[in-house]
Amino acid sequence: MTGINPSLDRKIEAIDVKLQHVRTAIEDGLEDVQWANERLQQLRRERNELCRQKGTGGKPPKINSGFVRKQLRELDSVLEHGTPAKKKRLLREMIQKIELAPEKLEVIATYNIPGQLEHSYIAGGGFEPPTSGL
Repeated sequence: MTGINPSLDRKIEAIDVKLQHVRTAIEDGLEDVQWANERLQQLRRERNELCRQKGTGGKPPKINSGFVRKQLRELDSVLEHGTPAKKKRLLREMIQKIELAPEKLEVIATYNIPGQLEHSYIAGGGFEPPTSGL
């Protein structure tokens, strides 16, 4: 089995469209933010499950520290030089969630890559890892 399934691809594309519609509704002033967040999480879970099914029988993607560093450099570059629309699109694609940890003065970003990668930032310190400058 190669992991190629056009039916799953169509379902994933349909979920991507729904995700974009919810995001557009939020940008256009949707007031029911709780519903929107719940719906986004539900759609992401459905999409992740379909992606997991799609990968069944194929080789799992290989991710190493070099890949992650490259992705973070690209993110930094787009955030520094990209248009606002490009920044928003990239952040939506790359970041699954951002959590605030005020007791530790940290912002925790969970990236949207196979597996989970968390990266902590010092609150008020820009987007630098908490170990920078040590």
